[in-house]
Amino acid sequence: MSADSAKAGRELAQILGDAALETWRSPLTGRELPLAVPADEEELCAVLRLAGRRHLAVLPFGGGSKLGWCRPPERLDLVLSTRRLRGISSCEPEEGTLTARAGTPMADLEAAARQAGHALSPDVPDAGTATLGGVLSAGQSGADRLGRGPVRDRILGMRVALADGSTARSGGTLVKNATGYDLHKLYCGAHGSLCVVTEAALRLAPLAQEDVWVESEELDAIRACQKAGRVRRLPLRCRTLAATDRLGGGAEPAWRLGVHLAGRPEVLQQELTELRELLPEARVLEGGDARARAAEWRELEHPEDRWPELHLALRPSRLVEIVERLRMEAREAGLSAGFAVHPAIATLSVFLDGAGADDDWREDPRRRERLAVLVESLRAELEPGGGRAFLRGVPPALLERLDPFGGPSPALALMRRLKDALDPMGVLAPGRFHGGL
Repeated sequence: MSADSAKAGRELAQILGDAALETWRSPLTGRELPLAVPADEEELCAVLRLAGRRHLAVLPFGGGSKLGWCRPPERLDLVLSTRRLRGISSCEPEEGTLTARAGTPMADLEAAARQAGHALSPDVPDAGTATLGGVLSAGQSGADRLGRGPVRDRILGMRVALADGSTARSGGTLVKNATGYDLHKLYCGAHGSLCVVTEAALRLAPLAQEDVWVESEELDAIRACQKAGRVRRLPLRCRTLAATDRLGGGAEPAWRLGVHLAGRPEVLQQELTELRELLPEARVLEGGDARARAAEWRELEHPEDRWPELHLALRPSRLVEIVERLRMEAREAGLSAGFAVHPAIATLSVFLDGAGADDDWREDPRRRERLAVLVESLRAELEPGGGRAFLRGVPPALLERLDPFGGPSPALALMRRLKDALDPMGVLAPGRFHGGL
């Protein structure tokens, strides 16, 4: 720990007390740093004011499950966790809204919403660890994005702490009372580079009367994606439509196509009839069994061993071609690859090996170099057409060469002006976000 960090630690102890000050070892760099865990918004703001006075760089996070989605900050003096800022501020069943503090686990929000007769959206994996503030800061949409839209559309308002320790509010807590600019949509997906979320209000979703899960085993990615395209053209209100090869064993596991339907029983029976005509051999689960299977598929996109991941957004017509290409190139590089495809929203997640594998490719510079070349060629191919290739959980050595968010965005100059306006001293995770912001 550096002398500056140690001195900051002593001052933090005066603000927070020794019990709220810990030592944190970065999973990305191995450095040890003071970790501030404030009990409320007032203490959090005091920490940020101290950081501003001392010109310290701060990394804010919630449960820490998405730290690997960005580069390590270019400089870092202390870490700030919102995990003690937890609890539900209000729940309005008649309005279908819920307001909670940033450190509240998503599982707690899900339980509160269900008790109020509603469903939480986004429906994210690892809900026991992921916090409200972390999900919003990462812009993490859930498995229900197809049916309920992206996470930014679920936010009614936010309360945030700015880099100078002041607070600001955007939007509101009810559906129809929001005024002014939707700055909360700007903060969503900024990964803590513009502010620290302290509280947020979400629009809840209707609680379905019944759930149905339809699952079909396919031979390969081509058949799975072709059938997914036919399902998408049916008059169905799918909550999830996905294909994956990560549920089987063996060297060449078979693909599975999964469809989650939810709503009124009489409507579901009509939709299920149409779906059975297209997928006559499919397995059908209903009620609690359907919800449990949907949850299993949701967790595939956040494996416990934190596999490195490529997350691609591309044209639907390119999905099969890219899957087959990546499987072949991964094999040539001595890697294994698993896939999770969402054809209706044109996204593809590629999981490379396992962190617990005996042969850990992340220690092999030659295989890291082959992955870097592959990512660079994918980006050169996809980005001119509006596609993107994101890196998540990859070795820090790769991030010295590759931006996790892809090539320069046309909006980068505007993003830099926003960063300079909201964080002129560079307090909040400098260099962590896209383009070195």
